[in-house]
Amino acid sequence: MLIPIAGDLARRLAPGGAVVLSGVLGEEAEAVLAAYTAAGLALADRRDLAEWCALVLRAAG
Repeated sequence: MLIPIAGDLARRLAPGGAVVLSGVLGEEAEAVLAAYTAAGLALADRRDLAEWCALVLRAAG
């Protein structure tokens, strides 16, 4: 569900804005991260706990 909305979400962020994607399964985290970086966001932080992951991504600016 997070991958198909990556481009739309990235376009809606203000310059320098951030989005937190939480509750991502660890096995899906790399694919989610790839979609959001391809949409122009940069990884600011990643936290892993057991099989779950949270990603903090920032827009340029």
